[in-house]
Amino acid sequence: MSDVAQGPGWWLASDGRWYPPELAPADPSGTTPAPQWWTPAHVPAASVSSALATALRITFWIVAGLSGVRLLLNVAAWVTYANFHDAGTRSTFDTWRNVNIAGNVWTLPQALGSLTLLVLTIVWSWQAHRTVTSLGATPRWRIGWTIGAWFVCCAALVMPKLVLNSIERGALSPRRDGRVRVRWDTRATVPIGWVWWIALVLSFFRIESSSSSTGDAMRDAMVNVGVLNTAYAIGIVTVALSILAAFAGAAYFSRMSERLTPEGLAAHPND
Repeated sequence: MSDVAQGPGWWLASDGRWYPPELAPADPSGTTPAPQWWTPAHVPAASVSSALATALRITFWIVAGLSGVRLLLNVAAWVTYANFHDAGTRSTFDTWRNVNIAGNVWTLPQALGSLTLLVLTIVWSWQAHRTVTSLGATPRWRIGWTIGAWFVCCAALVMPKLVLNSIERGALSPRRDGRVRVRWDTRATVPIGWVWWIALVLSFFRIESSSSSTGDAMRDAMVNVGVLNTAYAIGIVTVALSILAAFAGAAYFSRMSERLTPEGLAAHPND
């Protein structure tokens, strides 16, 4: 006997335990009941890999850490620029320039982390779409959109979240006998998903400002004080938003993964 069905033919007894076919009770005529009398186990045809779910969550945390370092570098650059603007000396200019260079170099690991996160998110979405479909949900967006939605110009600001909304509803909707219940697609989406998406989209916004050039870097830095202060302020805000997006994304995808991995599917056959 077992707490869950182990395969076709296993039957559920009145004690709430599952038993193998050979222990099925006989009917009054003394014959073994036909297989259709038994309650078959529903085994989903797909699931989200547990390793993938873990890798995605860890990558979100890594991106948050990389963005945190970038935030500190941006603040340091702004502070050293203010010191240079007040003192106007070569030493304060060199300090500011070195910190600024360090911040620019740090964009490389940050970009690699973001690219890795995008790839893992797409793979996760593909597996999750297949899983919710195997649970009886029929997402409005076909599985190809789990990839294509990210690469449609302008529409990429909205479409990936719409695709994920369908997956989310199928993942978090109550189940009965391992299948999503009726009206699963009317379920409201969770707020943490919108926090992740809005913060992510806003973190990519930039404002271009023109600055004058005299051919002297030190003099240009003194002349373009307004432009540089605005750039630093916007940079700090957008990096802070990317940190928020990383933590919210980790929570959002973990919540869905908890119900779509093999362990999650086994733990939530009925809600």
